[in-house]
Amino acid sequence: MRDEVVKFAGALAAQGVGRGDRVVIYMPMVPEAAIAMLGCARIGAIHSVVFGGFAANELAGRIEDARPKVVVSASCGIEPGEVYWAASDVGWVVGHSYIVYAPLLHGCTTVLYEGKPVGTPDPGAFWRVISEHRVSAMFTAPTAFRAIRQQDPEGAHIRRYDLSRFRPLFLAGERCDPETLGWAQKQLGVPVIDHWWQTETGWAIAAKCLGIEPLPVIAGSPTRPVPGWDLRVLDGDGRELPAGQTGALVVKLPMPPGASPTLWNADERFRQTYLSTFPGYYETATLDTSTMRAMCS
Repeated sequence: MRDEVVKFAGALAAQGVGRGDRVVIYMPMVPEAAIAMLGCARIGAIHSVVFGGFAANELAGRIEDARPKVVVSASCGIEPGEVYWAASDVGWVVGHSYIVYAPLLHGCTTVLYEGKPVGTPDPGAFWRVISEHRVSAMFTAPTAFRAIRQQDPEGAHIRRYDLSRFRPLFLAGERCDPETLGWAQKQLGVPVIDHWWQTETGWAIAAKCLGIEPLPVIAGSPTRPVPGWDLRVLDGDGRELPAGQTGALVVKLPMPPGASPTLWNADERFRQTYLSTFPGYYETATLDTSTMRAMCS
């Protein structure tokens, strides 16, 4: 601690801060906040510590009043505010997006789970983790729920645990059959959000976005295109089809941020695979079915 304080005191002095000068410290509850305070004290500067939860107006008032020579702040602050669990593997794109990056970017606690939905030690493994770690939202694949349903069709293991903090369940990775979705809704009593995306897209193409507006759950369908995705249904000649007809589900270019712009060391293969069949469109290689038509109608 002493060494860190000495280094920071030297950094302040290098900025021209000396005895009697004011320093405003606007920091979250991190060790650097205490180091900044002690660094000021070491060189005789006056520190004004502003509560990190204050908004811009409150901070501006204190800066105007104190006339500090330096303002010490942080690039971000993280409130403890919830636990998100993606019961996938980091080897899949959902592991990248839903285990590592997105929860931490959003300020959530993320759960890394090494185990299976059944047999580790029983079909209540998921519910034990949710209960013990007070998980608020979970993502997994429909296959996991089919395995749980097969081993525990009555949901007896679910009732062994406190799931009062658990709010939504997200499913993706494959089509969620209506029977599995209905079983999960009945047993858990929370919204079950089926959504569709690909490794190449990096994030959801179609989903029921809980943070936008309430939409009805359509069994077997990911509901609606996510903002940023312009989905169309085309026939074999590239003509757009009206609602109610089966065709190729494509994305009108340009792709939104976050989508893959190419394949590693294979630009031409990327163009041939995804962009050549329907010029001006990204081919998802998905055939529009009756449930997908409901999404686009």
